[in-house]
Amino acid sequence: MIADGVKVDGSWELCIHITDLKLDRKLRVKGDMHIGGVMLNLVESLNVPTDWSDHALWWPEQNIWLTRTKSTLDQCGVMADALLHFTPMHKTLRVQFPDLRIMDRAEEIAQKWASEKRKKEAAGTEAGSPSEIGSRPAGKAGVRKIQKGETGTPAKRKKAKGTPGLLFFVAMLKKERLQLANDESIWWLDSSLSLMEQDVREFDLLQLRYKFYAFYDLNPRKDALQVNLQANSSQPDFSSQGEDDIDTALTDLQVTLEGSAITSETSNITQVPELHSYLRFLKPKRFTLKGFKRMFFIFKETRMCIYKSREEYEGGGSPSYVINLKGSEVTPDVYLAQGKYGIRLEVPGPEGMTEYWLRCETEDQYAQWMAGCRLAAKGKTMADSSYDAEVNSIQQFLQLQRPARATALVPSQLDIDVDDFVAPRFIKKMKSKQAIVQRIVEAHGNVKDLGLIEAKMNFIKAWQALPEFGISLFVVRFTGNKKEELLGVAFNRLMRMELSTGDHLKTWRFNTMMAWNVNWEVKQMNVQFEEDQRVAFACLSADCKTVHEFIGGYIFLSMRSKDQNQALNEELFHKLTGGVGLREQGGGGSLTTHRR
Repeated sequence: MIADGVKVDGSWELCIHITDLKLDRKLRVKGDMHIGGVMLNLVESLNVPTDWSDHALWWPEQNIWLTRTKSTLDQCGVMADALLHFTPMHKTLRVQFPDLRIMDRAEEIAQKWASEKRKKEAAGTEAGSPSEIGSRPAGKAGVRKIQKGETGTPAKRKKAKGTPGLLFFVAMLKKERLQLANDESIWWLDSSLSLMEQDVREFDLLQLRYKFYAFYDLNPRKDALQVNLQANSSQPDFSSQGEDDIDTALTDLQVTLEGSAITSETSNITQVPELHSYLRFLKPKRFTLKGFKRMFFIFKETRMCIYKSREEYEGGGSPSYVINLKGSEVTPDVYLAQGKYGIRLEVPGPEGMTEYWLRCETEDQYAQWMAGCRLAAKGKTMADSSYDAEVNSIQQFLQLQRPARATALVPSQLDIDVDDFVAPRFIKKMKSKQAIVQRIVEAHGNVKDLGLIEAKMNFIKAWQALPEFGISLFVVRFTGNKKEELLGVAFNRLMRMELSTGDHLKTWRFNTMMAWNVNWEVKQMNVQFEEDQRVAFACLSADCKTVHEFIGGYIFLSMRSKDQNQALNEELFHKLTGGVGLREQGGGGSLTTHRR
């Protein structure tokens, strides 16, 4: 067709900016031309003898990569007013490790997750793909094995060579250009999107942090680098209760760290052990003036019976309280300086969580009862093989808090900056910095004879023993409730919490979870538990996909076992965390957990 002496064939000019050459080039294209053909014509028109295999088309206005080389411009929505960039997919990023080392690394910021790439490779080479334009192999921005022997200590300043096995590091973006003194813009990156699609640009700083607090099979003789990274990761916000549904894995971890702590004495496996002694007891109320009352406790299996006296129990009287600890929250309340050994129990009930406070008389009594409560909260009894290891772990944790008998160093002879050791909010509470220095020196006396790796291992164990270890919090609104609440996601459970106080309202263990799904249209999470319990909520402080990723990640990690093949199943991980397949199906879907 000819109009006004000009041939009209439906073609138009497309403007493309070549970032390496810093020039713009206009190509005459048609809407039915595929992306691979556009790149091929562009490279031929440049007539620059170089390797273009790592380049692809980036659409800044839509914030997407045009990587499907068989798709046409019309299918991608590219019109005559679009400006595309022809730019390398690998760019340099700065990555900060937990020990504050910063390294530069060339990452493929166009790549999504690896299984998607493998699917494309299996389908064959596409026209106009990088393998056709050039021959440079594409890098893999994914999980790689750490080389044995690497310690990762800051003094050596070596570049880490990947991420360790099944322990997932997830990059967290800190945009320095938007950083404020008291309000840093930090968020977790989406594992199913490329880096540039999440506004990560060349030379941006990424922080590498542990996202899933489910450490597994940690051996100080083989995994020195992992120990170093975990110890440094723990310093910002550590906080939990030892073992969980990943029973075998965590028991193996404890045995590896502290030797076999399981008693060798012969026991009667047909009889469930029990604890019985006098403890001080209080059921707190909002306006109560009552103090602790001395009562007689019988603790057997997962149930605790409380009597007014031993005589009442021996006489066959009815208990004043019967507490079923399964599914409860157990929190230590210990202050060694005052000889305070307390246990706080939050027990689920029809009307929410009921709180009970216990006070033990001695350290050994506290360790035994605390270990029993922790196991009972997971549905286990004191006959479980991990009971003695749990008692030993609690005693070791208390030992770390006790000042050394002999001060190894004189504070006046040391130049100690307390700001390097203690958070400002705690320094303000102390009357004198000299007292803080004295406490630092006393604490140092407990670890001064340990090697570097051994000290870090003890630090990790102490971190794991703290209350609320590794809990990620989200502001949510549950269906049928107008009030905003907190949702806590830990490696073994979900927690419904009060927004203003942080009090626990309800706890759901992952080992009782049957299925979960996401309605992507209304951004609502739906979780189904045993006994037909259903929970639905909308996430207000983050995208619901973030919560979905946490739940799926912990479910994936709970599937680990030494009896199974430990090869990393990346496709399953991304299926459980990304929800990509579900969204492509259009809206809702469900993934069912498969437990051993």
